[in-house]
Amino acid sequence: MDNNQLLFMNDKPFEDLRVHNAGAKAIVIMGLLPFDIPGILDAGDTTSNKLDNRLPEYVFPNWRVYKSKNKCVTYGLVYAKTGYNYEGEGTEELGSIYSSIKESGKKSKFAFRVATDHHFKPLRLRILDIDPYVGYCGSLGFSPTVRLKEEEYINGDFSNIKTTSKYITAGADIYTGVNLMFERFSIGVELMAFGADFQFGAGKEKNVVEQSIGNFNNNQTYYTSSSWQSNQNFSKLKMSDNQISMYKGLRFVFAFYLDNFDS
Repeated sequence: MDNNQLLFMNDKPFEDLRVHNAGAKAIVIMGLLPFDIPGILDAGDTTSNKLDNRLPEYVFPNWRVYKSKNKCVTYGLVYAKTGYNYEGEGTEELGSIYSSIKESGKKSKFAFRVATDHHFKPLRLRILDIDPYVGYCGSLGFSPTVRLKEEEYINGDFSNIKTTSKYITAGADIYTGVNLMFERFSIGVELMAFGADFQFGAGKEKNVVEQSIGNFNNNQTYYTSSSWQSNQNFSKLKMSDNQISMYKGLRFVFAFYLDNFDS
């Protein structure tokens, strides 16, 4: 053995940085683009299409732990939001009764999510691995909704109504995915074969009203429901609608691996 060969000798075994064994960890960033399946009830919005029940999930960090080189579990938080905002102004010359009118709405979701992935044998290329897998996940959280309507009239009258509702949400989906696995990170996409969101306690809305119409001032709080006695106002209301919405979608995944840094 000559000196040149000795320069390349290393008693440390070769470590494949694209393979992650039991105990390996990663920080994972995910973003979901859902495709609603039509014909399924949207909780809290059964009479309006302004707010969809299944919301695009915002990018949020997750924590991944490998149980073996073929199985990993991902824990994380889900935050999602959608909304609308309309504003208009009018004048008496234009025949408008409003000097200004505003309508806005926001629907949010906060949940804890756990997912399990089962990986198949990867296709090994020179600079990356193509890593196919299947998985399933579940989530549990809550979802509040807020709607505001503010009207100011040409004659100085005004009407402000704030409507709020909230319910418990639980979700589950089954998906298949593929990663482009590099040595320190991976990028991938998951296609959901089936997804469902369950809503518990939906249907009850709280309305807070502040009005001044003519010489009459009206400040009151009452409750309504879009799914039962929708034309009635109640001082007290006990009800609960348990509903379900189904969807498909794409989830985009970026993972940065924390194992093997001593290599």
